[in-house]
Amino acid sequence: MPGLSSVLVALLILNSQVGERVEWLFTIEQSKCVYQLPSTGETTEKTRMIITNSDSVWVDGILLDRSTYIIEPVSKQIVILSRLSELTVVRVVYRFVDLSTVVSPEKSLSLKPVTTVGTESLKIVARVAADSSISAKNWELSGDKSLGFYIGTDAGLGIEQATRINLNGEIENILIEAELSDQSSSIPPEGTTLELEELDKVVINLKGKSWRGKFGDIDLTAGAGGFGNLQRNVVGGFLAGENGVFSGSVGYARPKGEFGRVVLKGIDGVQGPYILAPDQRSAQIVPGSEAVYLDGQKMIRGWDADYTIDYATGEVVFTNRHIITGRSRIEAEFEYLTFNYERSIVVGEAKIFPAPFQFHFTLFQEGDNPQHPLGIELTDELKHKINELGRDTNRAWVSGGEFVGENHGDYILEDGHYRFVGNNAGNYRVQFTYVGESLGSYIYDDSLVGFRYIGPEHGDYIDSIKIPLPKLQQLAYMHTGYDYQGVAAFIEGAFFRQNINLFASRSGNVDGGGLGYGFNWSRNRFEFQYRHRGKAENFLLPASSDDIDFFYRWGGAMFNELKTSDEIALRVFPFEDGEVGAEWGRLKRLENRYVERYGGKGRIRWFNFNCFQVGDFLHLEAGINPQILWFNPEIRWEQETEHLNRSRTWQTGLKFKPKIPLEIGADFQITDYAVKDTLIKYIGQGQIMQLNYKQEVGQIFQINGIAGYQSRSYLTPDNNWRKYFGSVSGILSPFKEMKLSVDISQTNRQIQLKDELFRYVGPKRGNYRRDSLTGSYISDPDGDYERIIVYRGRFTDVRDLGLALNLNLNGTYPIDGFGYYTHNFNSGDSTQLTADDIYDLQLRWNTLAPALKTVISLQGSKSSDRTMRITGREVRQNRQQLELSSALVPELEMNFRAEHSNLLRRLHSGELDYEETDLRLELTPVIGSRLRLEPGIYGERKWLFEPLSYPQLGKF
Repeated sequence: MPGLSSVLVALLILNSQVGERVEWLFTIEQSKCVYQLPSTGETTEKTRMIITNSDSVWVDGILLDRSTYIIEPVSKQIVILSRLSELTVVRVVYRFVDLSTVVSPEKSLSLKPVTTVGTESLKIVARVAADSSISAKNWELSGDKSLGFYIGTDAGLGIEQATRINLNGEIENILIEAELSDQSSSIPPEGTTLELEELDKVVINLKGKSWRGKFGDIDLTAGAGGFGNLQRNVVGGFLAGENGVFSGSVGYARPKGEFGRVVLKGIDGVQGPYILAPDQRSAQIVPGSEAVYLDGQKMIRGWDADYTIDYATGEVVFTNRHIITGRSRIEAEFEYLTFNYERSIVVGEAKIFPAPFQFHFTLFQEGDNPQHPLGIELTDELKHKINELGRDTNRAWVSGGEFVGENHGDYILEDGHYRFVGNNAGNYRVQFTYVGESLGSYIYDDSLVGFRYIGPEHGDYIDSIKIPLPKLQQLAYMHTGYDYQGVAAFIEGAFFRQNINLFASRSGNVDGGGLGYGFNWSRNRFEFQYRHRGKAENFLLPASSDDIDFFYRWGGAMFNELKTSDEIALRVFPFEDGEVGAEWGRLKRLENRYVERYGGKGRIRWFNFNCFQVGDFLHLEAGINPQILWFNPEIRWEQETEHLNRSRTWQTGLKFKPKIPLEIGADFQITDYAVKDTLIKYIGQGQIMQLNYKQEVGQIFQINGIAGYQSRSYLTPDNNWRKYFGSVSGILSPFKEMKLSVDISQTNRQIQLKDELFRYVGPKRGNYRRDSLTGSYISDPDGDYERIIVYRGRFTDVRDLGLALNLNLNGTYPIDGFGYYTHNFNSGDSTQLTADDIYDLQLRWNTLAPALKTVISLQGSKSSDRTMRITGREVRQNRQQLELSSALVPELEMNFRAEHSNLLRRLHSGELDYEETDLRLELTPVIGSRLRLEPGIYGERKWLFEPLSYPQLGKF
């Protein structure tokens, strides 16, 4: 590239103790995979960088493989890639280097020492980071690069590398923006380049005078008008161009997941979890792909916003901002991982807008590659069986039993079913599938740690596994419209084909079409709209919809049940602060049953009303919400009647919001429930009381709080309940060197019941081994069993209590430092289910610097999990550290470090798993400032008690 300079700096350090050591404890939070790592020192954050591969991460005392996480050295973040349970304690140890003493500000350099790998191996890494950018004419390049070379008797010669590059520039009037990151990806010695899916993140934007393109991790979208919007999180690219009235785009990609949608009803007193999964039990959600709606309004993700989500399970929990009741309407669209087949998408769009006309064409194809299954192995025999199925996907089941020979299995076959006889005491290994409560023939017996046959329609599992079938979906869509001076009309049509079994020799195609048209007429004071939609039974387009609350608006009908619909809406604006509207609609369901809908709504200044009826469902609502000086009172009345059930709600509220940054509010809601027979019969009442407080005093003081209760009463007092909720967050910073933050919350939710299963996968291919004496399963990275969590779709009520305190003292004399404490408690009616306590305190005394610097650290945690019968643990960790450093002599720094730690683990039964006590002393002189030589001397002694499942037993 002309004029674009490049710099390569290589520096080899002959010791493994470069940089300052940092150790940090944290717990896994729900719906969170990125955590900010702290760093200490007197220099600014911009001059520090984590040394590549100086990190070690432990989970409950077990060292994680680096393929299970990513550490970004510049932003100092850790990304957890493996699935870890909520509240799991994670310990991170790493080193960072102060770049201000190593290189000039124009170039940043971080170093990794030479280390030994295995036997007779040598690894050298040099890293260059141009974070302040390298510019040439119109180009700007920033990022970092790490190269590693290793040689050994076992591994031979190889290369390791990590890259993070941001590139911005222009070539021949083409604007280019690119971001690339492939941390810890391996390059084979032959020097082949990485495939696209192996990169952690790639985004490349190109822009010309009349065209643009985007490649890498992108959102690919194709419009289908009133039939939906096809949007996917993908790895691929698209090109779009414009020329006068014509525009077009094409794209090709591999989607990260499969589209899904759920419509759920809220539960009184339960903030969650509400499951985003087709089977309503569990699904791995593509991060960021979800759109969650509550009562027709789109929610914002975040613990300090509207909801949190666990992407590993698809569980959504609403915050105390929105209290969920039995009348709450929850709708979500998302993408979930299937791991069935390699899948690809091809899309093309063309638009022509010769005013006042509009033409829009879309072609879309999404399909599996049957020759590239991902999580399954298809034999020729199995492919032949799938071929015979055709469209009958209900028969895509195969036996889960496999004969493995005498004394090599856990089950025997007798009387047509399998019986568990113990580890390596049978001749069959069997895979079971959860099909629902009382829909199977087996149950999972915790006492056996295996499955037990109890008869058809009495169990929850069957001894078969379902084979996912490769499928193909194709769409052709056309739209023609006219829009001129307030008069608009359109007609649109779509053809959808789905092949539900690409292996079938007989046609597996299922075809369907759709037709829509409409008319709009608008003037200054009124607006008229008519819309018609119709589709075939097999038109099942996997697309998001702008018609949120379709299920509610049409009396419980899903969009897939629509055959035809006609809707008319009229809105009139008689004056500036007034609006009146009326609507009518008729929907024909697939079974040829009609549903009619009509209603009206309006607004006159601070008074508003809304009413509609669809089928036997009637909704009436009215309210006033004036603004009087600093006060904002609200009164709302609502009544809903469906068949014989009726609910009537009164809500009153008052907000006080003066000119200063202060807001105080109170809301009270009472709902009466009744049934209608010959007379109206009262059956219960629900109440919600909520107080809100928010205040800010510049940067000195901030507080935000919610508190209240939710109750439900019935005719039978024994079923009455009242639940309290609340959350408070505050920040106190009386001066810039001190900052104290507090977060307290209590939420009422549920947890899903689940089975913990173990399946044999082969020698050294699993993460667990089976104890020959107890029959229990013990964590072992070289085990031959894998653990499988089966979510049962049943829930039990729990209460979540969380507390977090964080204090930072930066620049205070004579001592500064930081400290934090977190407490999370999860309990049922009378039983603790999970609990977690973490504390971290660090004090720095630099009064005598550079003669003497002192750092004292206290860290600890206590966590317990009673939701897992086999692997549930209670873990306690405590660590005390003393660090002394002196730099009286130029080019020489003496460091001393003493550490004492204790780790204790107990099994679910209360039996001691193991206890470990460790004492470590280090003396490390540092010679030089730019080229730092650190010959370290250390001694360590470890005491081990009751090593039942100690992970390093026999390895030290």
